[in-house]
Amino acid sequence: MIALSVLVPDKFLSADNFLNVFRRSSVNAIIAVGMTAIIISGGIDLSVGSMLAVAGMAGAWTMQKLGGDTLTPGAMWIGHARRVAVGTLAGFMNGALINGLKLPPFIQPSDTMSAFRGIAYVMNDGQPYNVPAYKFLGQGLCSACPFPWRSPA
Repeated sequence: MIALSVLVPDKFLSADNFLNVFRRSSVNAIIAVGMTAIIISGGIDLSVGSMLAVAGMAGAWTMQKLGGDTLTPGAMWIGHARRVAVGTLAGFMNGALINGLKLPPFIQPSDTMSAFRGIAYVMNDGQPYNVPAYKFLGQGLCSACPFPWRSPA
């Protein structure tokens, strides 16, 4: 950070760069909030990244199947609802396996991590779903938003 601050301060120490860093790390920050609660309670869950992947793929698949090339607000809402439902179900399944079967909270999520990652991988033959109409939100940019980080028109 010091080297980049000295070598290219006009680009590195800019508001655009800081917003870009915050935007790109926001998903990890959201996951970290939940992981903090899990670690404080004495557990650890290594499968959260894979849960995020399978939930995201389920939501994108839904948006693509319902909205097609022109994504409708209804397809977007239903896709988000499916994404949340899949993520909730995956987390509930991990919790039920750990608490119900008394499986070790380090070993069991490692197993479901592999399962979730495999499911996300085979959902679209190893390729991410492309929902072009959703791209502005997926990149954290919104040309219609009245915020300073608005994308250029």
